[in-house]
Amino acid sequence: RAKAPRAPFSSPGRPIATKKRTTTSMKMEAMSPVALSGHLEAMPPIALSVRKQLQVEQDREMQEKLELQRQIQAQVMNNAVASLQDPDGAATKRHSLTQQDVVNFMQQQQQPAQYQYTQPEYDTKRRRPFLLCVSILAALGTIAWAFISGTLANSVDMIHSTLTSSVSTVSSNALPACFNDNVVLPEDVEPRASPFECDDTLSLQHCPEAGSCVNGHLFSCESKHLEIASDGSRCVLNEASNITLADMEVLLSNWTTQCYCDFNGVDFALKSESGAGFVFPISKVTEQIDVDEKLVSLSNDYEISSMEDGEVLVGLSDDYVDTKLDLPVLCWVSLVTIDTFRSAVGVVVYGLLHATSVIFGVTFAYPLASLVCLAILLFIQYTRNRKEASKNLAIDVASVRQMAYQRMMMDSLEHIVLHLRDGIAMDLHPTNKKSRSYIILRVWPRVVADVRHDNRVKKTNRLVGSKPRDVWQWVANPSSSNKKDN
Repeated sequence: RAKAPRAPFSSPGRPIATKKRTTTSMKMEAMSPVALSGHLEAMPPIALSVRKQLQVEQDREMQEKLELQRQIQAQVMNNAVASLQDPDGAATKRHSLTQQDVVNFMQQQQQPAQYQYTQPEYDTKRRRPFLLCVSILAALGTIAWAFISGTLANSVDMIHSTLTSSVSTVSSNALPACFNDNVVLPEDVEPRASPFECDDTLSLQHCPEAGSCVNGHLFSCESKHLEIASDGSRCVLNEASNITLADMEVLLSNWTTQCYCDFNGVDFALKSESGAGFVFPISKVTEQIDVDEKLVSLSNDYEISSMEDGEVLVGLSDDYVDTKLDLPVLCWVSLVTIDTFRSAVGVVVYGLLHATSVIFGVTFAYPLASLVCLAILLFIQYTRNRKEASKNLAIDVASVRQMAYQRMMMDSLEHIVLHLRDGIAMDLHPTNKKSRSYIILRVWPRVVADVRHDNRVKKTNRLVGSKPRDVWQWVANPSSSNKKDN
């Protein structure tokens, strides 16, 4: 028995679908006029009036946009026509606008919007002003930030100094802590009352350097050159000691400057142990200033040393010479030049020593290869020297030969060859015997060989003092021969 067809699935309130509809077909069906009219008929009256008003407003906006687009297109075409014409109204040969061009332009304007040309967003001509403005704003921002940072730093420093001064003022108003006693007075001696007060409830402090503390106060200073400070917290130099050290500073500065800048220097000056400055016997200083060794040791601007014979030497410290000593400009320039020259010489010497050590190390490591390289280098040097010597010898031969020709042309008589040779050698090198030997032994034999084949010179042999001598005589025209030789 055949089965009855199965009814499709249905739910309450949902129509039975016999065929699956796609999304596109559903949208098309929804946008069809029949469906839209049925939808509008199904809508309430109030909703229908609102819908019509919205549709009317949208149509009016669309008409305004189309009208504005037509105006823009007309303006663009007018501008194009005006730009392609000459100022006097005649169309140029290169940019003549024909009727066909206008038709093509109108057809392009009537095409859909997606086919029209649009200005690219990355156009550099439009972005340049923007980039320039951004750059200017960044520069101004940097300057403003630097100014603000400097102002803030100054403000912070001012606030810090104000707080520090206020704290110091508060602390100065408060009583300082007392000192530990480092001196015990005899029982029968009563300490004098101190004009300074201290807070004994605070932890005790160490007694200041070179000071004597009794009953928590600074009682006295150990050296005669020191005195208690106005606040009673330390020992400082008294006025007389400060004046003495100032006079000593001027004296030692003058001596040190003279040692640096004057070639003669100071007779009794000696190099310091560090080698940066100069020291002088304290006996020479005391001849002009009343000063002792203890006073000098209280200042950090001086250094004291002693010689083997017990002589005490005093001079400016290296720190004072580097930071406080004022030298004349010319002296400073000369010192810088000398130091630069010494540094350059040191670099050259160091380089030569280093290169020599490297060469010796390579030689000992590879003796056979080193000998072969050395032989090749010597052969190359010998070849170059020999070529240079041959070249110089040829130049000397030509010069001496020309001198001999000149002498024979000036005097058409017979010339003894030996006399001619000795005269030329003596004229060239009147004081150098070695150079004359070079002319006689190396140069003149080649000159004789050249003259032997020269027909302008008559060669004969005669007895001079019972000895046969070679004789030369110029037989050619002197003027023409002179021009030819020159």
